[in-house]
Amino acid sequence: MKRNLLTINYLIRLVTLLVVLLMTVSLQAQIIYTDIEPDFTGENLGDSYDLNLNNDQIVDYNLWSSTNEKWTFFIIWNPNGANSVLSISPFYTYAVPLDKNWEIFNLSGYKNGEYYEAHGIISLEECYGIVCYYDYNYDWKDKNDKYLGLRFLINGQTHYGWARLNVSSTSQWTIMDYAYNATPNQPIYSGQRVLDLEASDFKTVRVISAKGHISILNLSDRTNYTLYNIHGQQLLKGHLEPSNYNIDVHHLASGLYVIELIDQGSSAIVKKKIFIPL
Repeated sequence: MKRNLLTINYLIRLVTLLVVLLMTVSLQAQIIYTDIEPDFTGENLGDSYDLNLNNDQIVDYNLWSSTNEKWTFFIIWNPNGANSVLSISPFYTYAVPLDKNWEIFNLSGYKNGEYYEAHGIISLEECYGIVCYYDYNYDWKDKNDKYLGLRFLINGQTHYGWARLNVSSTSQWTIMDYAYNATPNQPIYSGQRVLDLEASDFKTVRVISAKGHISILNLSDRTNYTLYNIHGQQLLKGHLEPSNYNIDVHHLASGLYVIELIDQGSSAIVKKKIFIPL
């Protein structure tokens, strides 16, 4: 009888711990998404939009179209100098137009000298003023649903986010929505709105955690994975093949974790909570 009571008490404590950990994940590891309704559209030179990513009444960035004696321009800049935008400098400093599902964090996946800068020109053609270049990778003109990569501070801590734009000209542009990772010093993917727990591309995928390893079964394509702890901190990162689907976690303590999977074929993203046993 005493043994049964000890077992019941242990199970109660374990369930309580799991509930607390699940609540911690939902509170600390989350993407804060804002849909601008209705979309804001700049229609004239001089129009601007104050972008406040975490909605705390402090302007993080300003989108602004204007003109001077030589040319018209559309730029993003930050009023206080502490925030920055993913940029590149073939001549001037240009904001990089990201496709969906690019990681906004460190620059290991970028190969053209990208860096974070306090401002960036949103390029609309291959020439700016009297200087021309011939790489359309930095051109926003008529390329729907491109994303700004943003790095900014909240109470002195670094966060990463994105904003989605459609740009036709210096005076015709629209900002639709934006998001950021609420966990400091953790990445976000351009276009990512939530820490997804389900995705149609992963409906048949099974995640099995055991002592020392995690198995991802029924993969149909090469898949990138990232493992986070309950505070949203990145612990492991790599890729899996349908024929090689095990992740070694012998060095990790028993507890609750979150694994993120990104299908390289479809770019679908899914995050699942898992418990690694003793």
